[in-house]
Amino acid sequence: MAVLGAIYLAEAVAWLFAVRANPMIFDDKFQESVARFTEFFAITAAPLWFFTVIALTHGRPTRRLVWLVVGAIAVFPLPLVIGVVV
Repeated sequence: MAVLGAIYLAEAVAWLFAVRANPMIFDDKFQESVARFTEFFAITAAPLWFFTVIALTHGRPTRRLVWLVVGAIAVFPLPLVIGVVV
């Protein structure tokens, strides 16, 4: 479980680097606010998934492991790995 926790922490840091490595220019404040909102949730998605799975699968280690692995794959930071093509 500690290894998966470290993976989720690394994914959150990787999303932070991905967001900072790909700055965007906006036409208006609404676009900027929506983009900042989604960037925030991209960065916090991995820790939120980790703590949610821990909280909701108390006493079911097999189910917990399955959901943690699914989450590690689901929140993987692809923009950092393959880059962003606009």
